[in-house]
Amino acid sequence: MDDHGHPLPLEYQGASVPKKMNKLGSAGHAVAGSTWSPDPVEETIALERARANGHGSNGHGNGKVDDIGGEPSQERKEITSGH
Repeated sequence: MDDHGHPLPLEYQGASVPKKMNKLGSAGHAVAGSTWSPDPVEETIALERARANGHGSNGHGNGKVDDIGGEPSQERKEITSGH
């Protein structure tokens, strides 16, 4: 309050209020592990090395993960189209 009894404006008055958690910065890089605890550092490093060496999870050995609902792989296109 000022000398006359009027309220002072707050520093954060008019600031936007986040409506979703990711606006607070909680959506960052995912850490390998379970919901409650991350994997040991050694295991995470081994997984990153395996991915970098072409041992990806899509079975094609290119280290890329297929997107669900994305483009079909070239191999699948060749099988279904005959070309």
